[in-house]
Amino acid sequence: MSNNSINEWTIEKEFDGLRVDYWLKKKFSNLSYPSICKIIRKGQVRVNKKRAKNSLLLNTGDKIKIYKIIRQEKKNIKIKSEFNQYLRKWIIFKNKELIVLNKPSGIAVQGGSNIKVNIDLSLDSLRFGSEERPKLVHRIDKKTSGLLLIARSLKCAKFLGEAFKQRKIKKKYLLIAKGLIKKKNGKINMPIFTNKKENDSITTYTLISQFKKTSLILASPLTGRKHQIRKHFSIIGHPIIGDEKFGTKDGNNFFLHSFYIEFENENKRLIKLFAPIPEYFKEKISVMNVNIEKIKEEIKKNIL
Repeated sequence: MSNNSINEWTIEKEFDGLRVDYWLKKKFSNLSYPSICKIIRKGQVRVNKKRAKNSLLLNTGDKIKIYKIIRQEKKNIKIKSEFNQYLRKWIIFKNKELIVLNKPSGIAVQGGSNIKVNIDLSLDSLRFGSEERPKLVHRIDKKTSGLLLIARSLKCAKFLGEAFKQRKIKKKYLLIAKGLIKKKNGKINMPIFTNKKENDSITTYTLISQFKKTSLILASPLTGRKHQIRKHFSIIGHPIIGDEKFGTKDGNNFFLHSFYIEFENENKRLIKLFAPIPEYFKEKISVMNVNIEKIKEEIKKNIL
């Protein structure tokens, strides 16, 4: 194939009303956003024979032509096969639509400065024979452990993305905070600033147990702001243990775990999943007289 080759696609219904740069990112998931902006800016992307802008909204049946061979970007990161093998071991749920991982603390979901390996770069290892590359639909912090949803198709990615946007996905986190929190049940309703923009943010929580000036908490972010739980507990004077960014460093472990998720899939089937907590977390709460199985049962019954 020569460098003058033209690649052409027809827009499917699932991308109707979405931006062309979003389509490009989903179609070529290993391309960085700056690279996408560059090929658009240079006029190498045409929609219905016209130059496209990033903000152009697509319609079903639109014809996209790209006057450039797009190759997956080469990373300066050598991904070891061992990482891909570990990735498969973290799977706690898999069906035709979805894969769910129990991500360990310390593993990045996406790339960034000083990050040598991440889950996004290794999603091909989760194909399991599928023609489509799996897609991330949300993120959790590198230091946070627990549940991570990965769509196995663009259709599922769009469905779950919309479910997150409409707050139809219920999430609960286990965390250990500094200090003795006084309220058994509470709500933190404080705005979070991102890029100088104020965003409404709400986190509810239930106190599970306390020991030696620490509190075991079950927290539910009702909004999905970046670092929301970490920021909220820091604001009220009870930062999460091990949170260097919003508290102080306490050893090598970070005590925030995405423990439970609940949502209806495209077939209206209710999915309820728990992620086993890390061993270091188990050891920390072993002195608190806490029954994890009881907590799970109470969550299922909507008691917690």
